[in-house]
Amino acid sequence: EENLKVARAKIREFRKLIRLTADIQEDVKKISLKSIKTLDDSKRRLKSLQDKMDVDVNVNELKLELKKMDERIQELREVRPETRSFFTRLVLGRVNVKAWNPADRIRLRDEYNKFKVRTSMIYLFFPLVVLFFHYYLRHQWKDTHWINIFYQLWLLYYYISLAMRENILLVNGSNIRIWWLYHHYIAALATVALLVWPSTDIYISYVPYYTLFAAYNGLVQNLTNWYHKNREYANRALGNQGYMDITYKETLTEFPKELLILLVFIFIAQAWEIGIGCMLFRSL
Repeated sequence: EENLKVARAKIREFRKLIRLTADIQEDVKKISLKSIKTLDDSKRRLKSLQDKMDVDVNVNELKLELKKMDERIQELREVRPETRSFFTRLVLGRVNVKAWNPADRIRLRDEYNKFKVRTSMIYLFFPLVVLFFHYYLRHQWKDTHWINIFYQLWLLYYYISLAMRENILLVNGSNIRIWWLYHHYIAALATVALLVWPSTDIYISYVPYYTLFAAYNGLVQNLTNWYHKNREYANRALGNQGYMDITYKETLTEFPKELLILLVFIFIAQAWEIGIGCMLFRSL
């Protein structure tokens, strides 16, 4: 009974701290938004001063002050609740997706990496199943188009999940490249286009080429995951990578041999993708 009383007291204290934290975050958000507006106004005024040749001002000093102000505003983002992107707002609404506990942030990073590893094998073998249905079961069964739809639905889930996880990781301090997000947005839209594409003669003739490329792309993805895993261990041991970093830069002095092999597979995939796109363009 005494332990339950202590636990209830801790819960009340925890709720009080949560309310206090929410109030502080709301105050920081108001200050941050007001500071951003002031900074934008100051930048516009500085630009107008530069356009006036008769005004004697030390432009470099003003630029330095604005840069320092911008850095201080960026520090406020550590406390400010964020949703970040239109995509996140579209799926979740205007909610806070920032994790305050470092352990929770690390879990977000680890779950993202685990998701990529788990789905990479599906990404490799699912297209092979589609090809098996297309070449061996299409003439025996009346309709095998459903396996293509099922595959595209899985791809849609895959790309949307990656985009959502990457948006959340960006809010929490990860160094994920922005172009990754745009790539997944475009890939999701392309998947929707394939979903609504009727089973015409052009579609049936295009499926084998696209699906075979998708299987090869799955192989490249598995090789990329293997390479990143090995390099992650090395970079963390050398202190070259932050605890929330997903990607990192390679230099010519530490150019690993594994990267050279991986680049060959990647260039082949890029050339293959261009060839498939040209073939589809000519057939339409």
